[in-house]
Amino acid sequence: VLGFQFHSREENQVHPFGWPEPQPRDRPYFEELAKLSTVVTNRLKELKARLDLEEQAKQPSVRIEIEGEPQVYLQAPAAEQKSWLTAKSALEKAGCKVLPDELPQTGDDLRAMQAARKQRLQILNEQAHALCLLRPRQANGVQREIESVANDRSALQAFDKDIPCAVLNQAASDPPLARELGIDAIDASGDDWLLQFQGWLQRALQMEA
Repeated sequence: VLGFQFHSREENQVHPFGWPEPQPRDRPYFEELAKLSTVVTNRLKELKARLDLEEQAKQPSVRIEIEGEPQVYLQAPAAEQKSWLTAKSALEKAGCKVLPDELPQTGDDLRAMQAARKQRLQILNEQAHALCLLRPRQANGVQREIESVANDRSALQAFDKDIPCAVLNQAASDPPLARELGIDAIDASGDDWLLQFQGWLQRALQMEA
């Protein structure tokens, strides 16, 4: 990250380049400077958070022991209820138990979103063997949802559970950020996507074929 020096670089001595004394007529300039400072600070925080997620993605995985049918937590954008139900039905026919029973609908209510995440983390920690995000054909970039998956996995690592994560990608383009954050991408645009998913799940959970 670049640094900006406002004083001399002499050892053991600090000599500021100057002390600005704004006049009333300079107010618009310093207001814009304050906006620039806020934007740069927020961007640096975003970069640090991204780097933290990428480092966490490199951590060694822990084998998850399962008994019976694998339990898959299926996420999707809230507006994709129909696509989510279709994918849920397909996964169940493939021998998986899909969590949760219904796709959460929180809207923009921050308190509801926080409660939904708390419940999701509990299910992920206590029941789920894998975490998948559905990216339907007509969905947007789902960058926020992918970052949410990475954050959930990081939170579970505090409980010594490193859950396998994948994007079921029905769109034509690659899912943004997924591979950078250690999240696998499964091409779910064709008729054979369930076979690809089952192969991924067996490898991820070290299941016997």
